[in-house]
Amino acid sequence: DAGLMIRANGEEEGVDSYHGYFAGIRDKDNVSLLGRADFGWDQYAAVPMPAPVEIGHWYHLTLAAFGCNVAFSVLDDAGRVTRISAADSDCIRSGGIGLKSYSSAARWKNIRVGPADRSLLDQVSNHSSPVVVGGERSPSAMGFTDKALDRYMGPIRREARKQNLDEDTRPIASLRLLSPESETPVSIRGVVTITYPAIYIQDSTGSIAVEGNPSADPVKVGDEVEARGRVIVRDYVPALRQADIRFLWPNVPLSPLAVSAFALAAGEDNGDFVELAGTFVSRSTRPDGTTQLTLADDAQRFYVIAEPSAIRHWLRKVPLGSRLLIRGVVTYDPRFTLDTAPFALLLPSSASVEVTALPSWWSSSHICLVAACALLLIFGFQILLIRIQRWRLRSVLKERERLALDMHDTLAQSFAGIGYQLQAIRDETPLSGPSHYHVEVAIAMVHSGHEEAKRSISALRPEYLGKPDLPQALREYAARILDGRSISIHSSIQGRAVSIPLFLADAMFRIGQEAISNAIRHGRPSSISITLSFEGDRVRLTLRDDGKGFAAGQNHVGLGIRGMEARARNAGASLQVSSSAGSGTTVTVVASMTSRSTVSQRLETIFAFFAGA
Repeated sequence: DAGLMIRANGEEEGVDSYHGYFAGIRDKDNVSLLGRADFGWDQYAAVPMPAPVEIGHWYHLTLAAFGCNVAFSVLDDAGRVTRISAADSDCIRSGGIGLKSYSSAARWKNIRVGPADRSLLDQVSNHSSPVVVGGERSPSAMGFTDKALDRYMGPIRREARKQNLDEDTRPIASLRLLSPESETPVSIRGVVTITYPAIYIQDSTGSIAVEGNPSADPVKVGDEVEARGRVIVRDYVPALRQADIRFLWPNVPLSPLAVSAFALAAGEDNGDFVELAGTFVSRSTRPDGTTQLTLADDAQRFYVIAEPSAIRHWLRKVPLGSRLLIRGVVTYDPRFTLDTAPFALLLPSSASVEVTALPSWWSSSHICLVAACALLLIFGFQILLIRIQRWRLRSVLKERERLALDMHDTLAQSFAGIGYQLQAIRDETPLSGPSHYHVEVAIAMVHSGHEEAKRSISALRPEYLGKPDLPQALREYAARILDGRSISIHSSIQGRAVSIPLFLADAMFRIGQEAISNAIRHGRPSSISITLSFEGDRVRLTLRDDGKGFAAGQNHVGLGIRGMEARARNAGASLQVSSSAGSGTTVTVVASMTSRSTVSQRLETIFAFFAGA
C-alpha cells in the first residue's frame, strides 16, 4: 500500500509504529483504505477500486481532517472517484504529516498541504455517511505519554488474547524429517516473506511454501501468521497443502541474507529470503503470465520470477547487461526452475530490485557500430582521395588543353606564317646556287618544325576522354599524324571491357602516343595494330608495327622510351619494348586494377549509389 499520513505522533522504526491516520491505496486486493495506527493497525474501511491498482498509473489522493472527522478520495487517471469518510469519537487532534509506501515503489508529485474546513470535508466525502469508530481508546487530552501508550496498547493486547494461538506449532525445519509417503497435519507460525506467485512463510529455522488458496483474507509481506494444513514432502522439500492461514499481527519484513549463486545452487536454502547480485541477461514471459528474468553470477545462471504488473513498467528502463541486486525467496521447485536452472528467486515487488551498475558501453553491438562507422570513414576518406586525384588530373588536363590552344594560336601559326613567307620568297625571287638551296632547307625545317608542333599539341590535348574506348582514341591520333603516308591502322578490344581509371587511361594513352609517333617517324611500317585486353583484374595495351625495328643490344634507349617507362612506373604499370632489325617493334603496357583502380572505382560507385539513394 501507499498513501498519506496525517496527525502522526511518536513515530518509531517499523510497520504501523506510530499514532495517526493513514489513507491510501493497496494493490494486493485493489482497494482504497482509511484507518488509524496505534502501534498496530485499525482499519476503518476498505472500498474496492473501480479498476486494478497498477504501477505506472497516477492517482490523485485527497485527505481532509476537520475536528474528529476524516474524509479521503481517490481519483484515477480515467476520472473515476472512490470515497471513504469516518468519524472517530476518540480522535487524535494534532500531529505531523507524512508519506507512506509499503513494498510498493510508489512515487509522489504535486504535494500540497493547507488548512481544512467543513466545506472541504463535505466536498471530499461528497456528503456520504461516515463510518463511526472509537469509544475504547484513551482520551486524546492525555497526550502522548507512557500512561497513554499503555492505554493505546490495550486493544492490541486484548486482540492478542482473542487470537487463541496454537501452542502446538512446529518449527518449519523439522518438517523435512516427516515421511514423504503420507500427508501429516501440522501447525506453523512465521512471517510472510512473499505472496506471489506463491506464499512463503518463514520462521527462525526455515521456510515453507503454501499451496492452493489458503485464506480468504489477504496477507501481505511482513505479516505474522499462523497456518494449519497438511505437509507433503517432495525431494526432501516440504510444502503445506490445504492450509488455513490466520493473520496474527503485522510485523517488520525480514532482512535478507546475502548469499552467492554458487551457495544457493547447493539446494539447502529453499524458501529463504536472500539478497543476491547478478547480471541481467534476458527477459521473457512464462506461460502462466509471470515475467521471467534470467540473471548470471559469474558462470552460474538463475531465474527471477515476478508478477507482470510489478515488474513490466520497471523493466522498460533497465538495459540488458546491467548489474542487479535482487531480494527474493529461493525456490527449487521445477515449476519455476523448468529443470534448466539450479534455482529461482521469487520477487515480492519491483522495490526488491536495485540497479547497481549499468552495462559497459563497449558491448558487442556498440563495437560493431564503431567498426562500421570506422569502415564508413575509411571508405569516405578513400573516396575523397579518389575525388581529389580526379580533380587534380582534370586540372592538369585542362591546363594541357590551354597550353595546346596557346601553342596552336602562337607557335603553330608562327611556323605556318614563316613557311608561307619563305615559299613566297622562293616563288617571287629567282634564286640560284647556294641561295636557292638555303631557302629550300629553311622551308623544309619550317615544315618539320610545324609537324613537331602539331604532334606536341596533339599530345597535350586530352581528346581521348571523349572517345568511347582507348584503342579508338589512339587510332584517331595515328590517323592525324600519318601526313599522307599509306599505313593501315587496326584497333581491337579483347575480353570484357570495364571502365579504366582516369590516371591509368591517361598514362596508357600517352605511352601509346609515343609508341605510334616513334613507329611512324623511325620505323616506316606498313601497318600498326592497337589491342586493349582485359584479363581478370589486369589490363594490357599492345602496340605492334611491321617496320624496320632496331637491333637488340644496341643503345637505342632514347628520351621517348625513357618517358614511356617513367609514365608506366608512375601509374603502377610495367612496360616492355621488344624489337629486332627488320621485324618491327612491339610495345606492351600491363597494369593491375585491383590495388589502385578497380577497388577505388568500386568504392566510389558504391558511395555514389548510396548517396543517390
